[in-house]
Amino acid sequence: MTKKYINYKILSVVIVFLLFCLVFLNQYNNTKKRKEAVEKYDGTGIAYIKETIYEDSHVYLRFYFYHNGKIIFSKQSERDENQTNILNNYFLVTFDTKNPKNNYIHLNKRVQPDSLSLVNAGFKYKKYYIHDITTNTHVEKYKWQ
Repeated sequence: MTKKYINYKILSVVIVFLLFCLVFLNQYNNTKKRKEAVEKYDGTGIAYIKETIYEDSHVYLRFYFYHNGKIIFSKQSERDENQTNILNNYFLVTFDTKNPKNNYIHLNKRVQPDSLSLVNAGFKYKKYYIHDITTNTHVEKYKWQ
């Protein structure tokens, strides 16, 4: 009777190990398919990372870019949680020109754009005013949008 019990223990351990292997292989295949799809994207542009969203155990980066004069908002899951220096910076984004919602931001390709490249990418230079209480005047400020 103890031999049967030991065999069931070994069998259950083997089954759990196989399940872990299947999950790992599935995740690897999904990552591989995603990389192949990104390599087929033919559009490139400049994306601006706006915020980091923490949901459950995932970290999402919200960013936007322009395509044909339209703003495209998107988010991408990120595994590294310690990337706080990427907020409010510009990065290279590749996207499908037929469906720009299919996109991928390359966090290893930071862009230091000048004003001409930002205007060509679709960004606009916006003027706004802040009320200065001490002098009771409006201070003129600018930002890229």
